[in-house]
Amino acid sequence: MKNYTLREDVIFSGVGLHSGTLGTLRLAPSREGRITFHFDGKAFDLREASFKGDGRGTVLFFGKEHALATVEHLLGALALCDIRSVAIFAEAREVPMGDGSAGFFTKELFPRRTPLSEEIFPFSVGTPLSVGIPGEGPFMAVFPAPRFGVTYAFSHPHPRIGSQWKSFLWDDTVRTALEGARTFGFLSEVEALRERGLALGGSLDNAVVFDESGVLNPEGLRFPDECVRHKMLDLLGDLMLLGRPLRAHVVALKAGHAMHLRLVERLCRVMAMHNG
Repeated sequence: MKNYTLREDVIFSGVGLHSGTLGTLRLAPSREGRITFHFDGKAFDLREASFKGDGRGTVLFFGKEHALATVEHLLGALALCDIRSVAIFAEAREVPMGDGSAGFFTKELFPRRTPLSEEIFPFSVGTPLSVGIPGEGPFMAVFPAPRFGVTYAFSHPHPRIGSQWKSFLWDDTVRTALEGARTFGFLSEVEALRERGLALGGSLDNAVVFDESGVLNPEGLRFPDECVRHKMLDLLGDLMLLGRPLRAHVVALKAGHAMHLRLVERLCRVMAMHNG
C-alpha cells in the first residue's frame, strides 16, 4: 500500500486534555519510511517506544527521560491520512487536544501529504487471535482478511448513547466518517478526575460532555453514534504502534485503550515470530 509523508512542516499547538499544559508539535517530512519522535535533539523510533493505556488515553515512553501522553488522536489522524513516514518534534508532555477529534490534525495533514515511491507492506494475520474473554467484559479478536477492517461495538446506559456499533473496510471514505468524532466524558466523573490530576484541560471546546440525561455542548452531537466513531479512531491510533499497517479484520467489544494495547502487544509478538 502507498506510504505518504508531508510536503512541508506542520505545527500544532494547544492545551493537553489531562495535564492542562500548553504544548507544541512540529511534524516534518521524512523519507525514512517510519515515524520518529524527537526530544531535545534525540530521535526515537515509534516502534521502539514502550506504552501504557487506560480509559483516559495512551502514553508513549522513549527511554527513561521522555514521554508523550494522549497520543491516540494524533496517531489516529496519521492512520486516516496513510502517513507513516514523518518526524515529530515534541515540545510537549501531552499532545494538544484541539477540538477533541482527529480532524484537528487531518484537516492540516491531508492536504499536505505526498506519496513516497516505496510502498509499505502490511502484516497479514495467518490465524485468528483474541484477547479478553467473550461475554465477560472487554474482548477483541483479529481475523485473517484480504484487507483491513474494523467492527466496534460499544454500549453505555446513558440515554443518548445506549448500544452503538459500526463497521468499515478500509477505503477513502473512512477518514471523513471518523475524523470529526470527538472524545467524550461524563459530568459526574469530572470532579473525581480532576482530583486525580486528570481532565485539567478539558472543556466543552475539546470534548463532548454528557450530564445525567443529555449533552452539555450547545451544538449537540456531530453524529448520533459519535461515541463509537471516536472509539474506532482511538483504536486506529493505538494500532499505529505496530509500526506497519495491518491486513486483518479487527473486532472490538466494550474495549478501550488498555484492551487495544493488549492486542497490540499480542500482535507484536506474532510479528516478531513471523520475522524471526
